[in-house]
Parts: sequence; C-alpha cells; structure tokens
Amino acid sequence: MGNVGEFAGVEEYINVRRKRARRLLKQVNADFVETVIDSPKIQSAEKLWQELRSLNSAVPCELVPKLEEALQCAWYALWKARNYSVMGWKKRLAPKLTNFGPGNLNYLIQEMMQTGVEVDGVVWPRTHQVPFDSTGQVRELKSGSISQEFEQILRTMGLEFSLISEGLVAGSESVFNFLPDHTSLEYAALFSNVPARQSKVSRLSNCLILNVELFHLKAASIKDSAALSSTSVQVRSVPIASDAFENSLFLGGLVLNKVVASPDPSGEVSFLRNSTVFGRLTLKSVDLKSSFVVPKNRAFSEFCILDSELKHPIRVERCSQGIEPLVLRVSSEANSISKLADFILEGVELRSLSIKDAVFSGEVNLNDTYWLESCSILKSTFASNFSCEDMRFGPEANDVCFEVLDCAFIQGETEVAGTSQAIFRNSTFPKRVDFSRSKFEVPVSFEGAEFHQEAAFTCALFEKHANFGSSDRRATIFFKDADFSFPKLDSESSTGAITFLNAEFRSNVDFSNRRFDNLTEFESVKFNSAPSFHGATFHQNVSFRNSRFQWRRSRPLHPIAIGIKFRCLVWIGKVWRFATALWTRGMASYTLPPELERHNRYCKKTTSSFRTLRQAMQSNDDTRQAAIFHREELRARHSRFGDREVTRFEVWVGAIYSLVSDYGESVFRPLAVMIASLCISAIFLAEFSGAGGRFIRPAFGNAIEIQFRPFYHLNPTFGRAEAMGVNDPCSNDINAALHAKDASGLTTYCFSIMAIRNNEFAFKLTVIVQSLITLMCLFLVLLAVRRKLQM
Repeated sequence: MGNVGEFAGVEEYINVRRKRARRLLKQVNADFVETVIDSPKIQSAEKLWQELRSLNSAVPCELVPKLEEALQCAWYALWKARNYSVMGWKKRLAPKLTNFGPGNLNYLIQEMMQTGVEVDGVVWPRTHQVPFDSTGQVRELKSGSISQEFEQILRTMGLEFSLISEGLVAGSESVFNFLPDHTSLEYAALFSNVPARQSKVSRLSNCLILNVELFHLKAASIKDSAALSSTSVQVRSVPIASDAFENSLFLGGLVLNKVVASPDPSGEVSFLRNSTVFGRLTLKSVDLKSSFVVPKNRAFSEFCILDSELKHPIRVERCSQGIEPLVLRVSSEANSISKLADFILEGVELRSLSIKDAVFSGEVNLNDTYWLESCSILKSTFASNFSCEDMRFGPEANDVCFEVLDCAFIQGETEVAGTSQAIFRNSTFPKRVDFSRSKFEVPVSFEGAEFHQEAAFTCALFEKHANFGSSDRRATIFFKDADFSFPKLDSESSTGAITFLNAEFRSNVDFSNRRFDNLTEFESVKFNSAPSFHGATFHQNVSFRNSRFQWRRSRPLHPIAIGIKFRCLVWIGKVWRFATALWTRGMASYTLPPELERHNRYCKKTTSSFRTLRQAMQSNDDTRQAAIFHREELRARHSRFGDREVTRFEVWVGAIYSLVSDYGESVFRPLAVMIASLCISAIFLAEFSGAGGRFIRPAFGNAIEIQFRPFYHLNPTFGRAEAMGVNDPCSNDINAALHAKDASGLTTYCFSIMAIRNNEFAFKLTVIVQSLITLMCLFLVLLAVRRKLQM
C-alpha cells in the first residue's frame, strides 16, 4: 500500500506517480521486445500499479483526471511489458499446445495474425489490440469484435476462448459471447458493458475497467483491479469471499446486488479493508454472513443499504484524518423493508444519515457522532436500544438537522422486558428537530439536550417514561418554539409518565389536546412564555412546583410603569388624531398604537393559557397550583391597557394588588407595607404636632398604637377632657415639653392631644389611612398564609 504520509498531500502523491508512470511507459515503448520475460520493467510496472490502486485517501474532484491518467499509464506499461502481441502469444501457447503439434500452433498463430491488427510495427490479435496509442491515450476501438470463423477454429482444435482470455481488450459486447462460463480475466481492459442477461465473467484480476456506463458482472471477485468508470460497478447475484475486492480501486462506486458475503477468519465481513471505493458503496438485497465493518481508511463518501435483511451488526469505524465524512443511507425500494441488526456509528464524523422503511432488531448506536448536514429517519422500527448521546452538528447543518418521523421504538421479542430504551442525552441540535408521529413504546430520555431551533413532537406518543429533565452536566433547553400538541383530543393522544425537571422553555411551548394519563412533572421548570395546554387533560399526579413563569421577561417594567408609558402613547395618538380631524374637517376613528395592540394581543393569549391551566388544576382539586395559575392569569389580564375588555379601574386596582401582595401569594410584602405605613404615619404625626422632628419618638409610639388599635383615635371624646367635665391632665406636660424642646417624657396620649389641637383634620386623616392599610395588610397576610397551607 502506498504511503501517502511521506508526501505533502494526496496531490503530490498522485503527481509523483503519474510522472513515474509516464516515464515507465516511455521506456517500455522504446525497448519493446516480442517476448515474455520476468524483466525488471515488469516488476517496476507491477509495483507502481499496486501503489496507485492502494490509494486510500479521498481524492478531490479536480485530481480525479490526474489519477485516471496515472492508472491508465501504469496499467498499460504493465500490460505492454507482459507482451500480449501475436508473437508474445506464440511464446505463451507453445507449452500448452505441445500435444497438437507445431502445425496446429502455426495454424493458430497464422489465424490470429490474419484477424489481428498491426500497431506501432507489431501485430496484435483483434482481441488484444493495443488499447492506447503512443501518447498513452485511449484508442478508438471500432473493431473490437471476434469473428465467428476464429471462434470456430478454436473449437475445431478443441480449445476454449478462455485459453487466450488473458490480456483481453474488450471493445464491444460481442467479445463476451465467446467466453465460456466462469471465465477468469487477467490483465484485461474492459471498454464496453458486460451484458447483464448472460454475463459469464466470474473473476477479474489486474484488470482495467474503462468507459463503462453500467457494468454488470456476475463475479465472485475483483482483485488487484481498477474501475475508472464514471458510474458504479454492479456485482450481481453471486456469493463473494471475504477477499473478493482485495487491493482494488473503484472510482465510480460499487454496487453489490443480491450477493452473499462470507466472513474472514476474524469472523467479520471485511472485503473492503484493502480496497478503495470513491463515490458510493451500495449493498442491495445482500446477505452478510457476519458483521460488516466500514473501515476507517475508506475513501467512498456515500454508503447505501437497500432492500437488505442483515442479521449481523454493521459498524462504521472512526475515519482517518483527511477522509471525507460519510453519507449513510438505509432505505427500501419496491415496497420492501430493509431489516438490520446492530448498527454502530459511535464516535464517527458523518455528512448525513438517511434511514427509511427499515427495521432494526439490534442496537443502534449514534453516540458522540458529529454531523455536517443532517440525520433523517423515516418510517422505521427500532426493537432494541437506540442511543444518540452527545450528538453534535456542524455550523452548516441543514434547516432540519435531525428528524425522526413516523418511527416506532418498541420492545423487541428477544430483549429482556424493560431493557430497551431510546436515549438522546446531552445532544446539541443547532437547527430544527422533528419527531412528529413517532411512537415510543420504550423509555426515552432527552436529558441535557439543547434545541437551538424549533422542536416538533407533534402527535408523538410516549407510552413509557419520557424524560426531558436536566442531567448532571447541563439543563435541557428549548431555545425556540416546542410543539408537543395533537390536532384533537382522543385515545391516541394519551401520554405516559413525562418529566421536565429543571428544563427551560425560552420561547413558546404547546401541549394542546395531549392527555397526561400518568406522572407529569414540570417541577422547577423555567417558562419564558405562557405554556399552551388548551384541550389537554391531566392526571392527578401533576406538579408545577417551583416553576417560574417569566413570560414578562422582555417587558421588565411593572404594570404601573407600563401603564404610564402606554398612556402617554394613547394621548399622543389622540392629539394626532384630533389634529388630523380638524385639518380634514372630519372625525377619524381612533385606533390603538401598534405597539400597544401587539402587547394586548400577547397578554390576551397569555391570559387564556393560564386560565386553561387554572381550570385544569381546579378540576383536579389542586387549589394550591390553581392559585398560582390564577395569579399569572390576573397578572396578564391587568397588563392590558386601552382594551375595552379590561376597565381602567380593574387595571389600576390589579396593579396595586400585585405590588402590595403579589396577588395574595406573598406574606412579606403586606408586612413590609405595614412597616412602611407606620414610618410614614409617624413622620406625618410629628409634623402635625407642630414641633417637627423634635417629637419623632412619641410620634412612632402613637403610630404603633394606631396600628394595633385601628380607628380608636376617631372617638369623638378622644382628647377632650372638658367634654367629660374634668381638667385636662396633659396641658402642663405639653407646655413643659414645648418649652424644654424635649418629648422624652411625653406619653402617646398627650402627644395625640397635642396633634389634635394643632391640626385635627390631618391627624384623623392619617389615622384613617393607616388603620385601613393595617387592616388590608392583615387580611392579605392571612390570605397568603391560607394559600401557603392549602394542599
């Protein structure tokens, strides 16, 4: 095998050997002698021919013509050095025709000369006419047929045409009509199609296949040969050995049609280990007696399995550096189904994978694969483990980088119950993913997967546990829309246990018309948009505990601030409409600004989504989770402005309710409001007393008393000693405190009297407001505690 590594690259490797082939061909033409000897030229030509055949690196398209030229020159130098002229055949046939006498030999040679042609001063049989001219280019083979008279002479002498089949140059199909069954061709050049209906060639050795549009061959082996045809070589309906294609090169691809391949001594079918196929390798309706290995030094860029039933594993090895990534296709034709056992692609780099109408009875392993374009699996069945862990895709991946459509993942008959599963753990999908209409009868795991574009699970059935939760390494993230919906709610939309623990939905997610008939966990899930569950039904064991609904993330302002912003837009619009109406002497109907309309539509949709979840939780008597969704429903409803369905009063009251108690869900917010109202009330009372900050300490005491005794200070007789017929006990203390500017000894009662005397209206107004705030906050605290304790 040629060592490509000793050169700077494949191009230099080909150029060096092309020059050697030209030089060797020139030497052979100059020193040609009509004899058959084992000369150094033959040895040099054989070595060069072997090195070029053994090229196992992918060749760029622009280098293919150079490689073809080098192969032609090398083969022709070897062919001519072996001397297949008439005189050369005289040397070959003399030992074989000793029983016929010299007369018969001379008669045969004479007939070969009469039916032959003279090229470059040498007579060549018609069947062995020189295929190249002196420049090394292919000749016009217009007369490559064999006369019936010559064939009759051979038969008269009791000889078969195979006696002179070595070195054959087949320029027309008629050549093959004279071949006996199971003919072996050595050092032959094939320029025409082998007739598919009656091919008799069974073995090729050191042959050159040229200009063949469609090459059918009932061959058991093609060894030490090179097929330079632009289309695939087809080998049909024969058994082949483990070394059937040893040391051969196929530039246009290879098709194995209805062949039976035997294993090598190691127990594997490895007939390609020492051969090179450029283009496509196709296995059609084949029978492999053992596991098949696609070698790491393969040069073909596409591998197809059609209409085959393979009972043994197929394994693709990690390709060598510089090898073109593989396009892998498994499909069926003529309404048949391909059946395969284990399918192992672990750790390889592939351009694309296409599987259609296939049945896999064994393990499918796509772990740690790297895809340049896409992976497509259609209408296939997997009866054992299906593993796609740590899959990665290149930056130039297709718009739909991974699709599994109308597939079934089932428990195989030979598998132990509960052992089969489908795994997509820790995989990264940069483009759209589609699992529509697939059926998972085994557990499936998408732990730690990342979906950077849309993820479609429309009509996908999960009969066992489906895990979309986070793994130990990372969270499961849906960066774009995720669709788990069904077109309608029926028995087919039933879903088994499903888990989204710690998952993130950074865009819309749709579970419409899906039946959750088992454990359903959305715990600690982050929703950046309101999830849609319209028409869905839930099992009693459903949980949204600790989930975060950050549907307002792109709108960080509080509803009050949003209201002020949009109110300004509304008024600007009104002024503009009014000015337009005055100018045109007419009244134009006012419409909301586009920004406000988009906002209201989004909030209305969000309100509907959370209302659906609230009603579903209420039907399950899950009051705690129903309260959470009711909060989000109110929050979305009260974020709408300028909408006739929501009045201004409702919007502003809802905004205050949200700010003060988070719609009855917060215990600490009302307590914080009570403390804030106490401080503000104390400041106002100190100001109303007429002494300012000098009486802040008794003012705090008075505010605390108001908080614990609401409305007590509104008693008509409070602070009026003369109305009770007694002397005022606080007058002396108040005067002393004012004179000394020290209120440390002044009681809260006396401070209240001082505030009433100074500004009675302001004092009572402060008492009323603080008392109302206190009662409201106490109610909200009790409401929040009640909801926290609800089950």
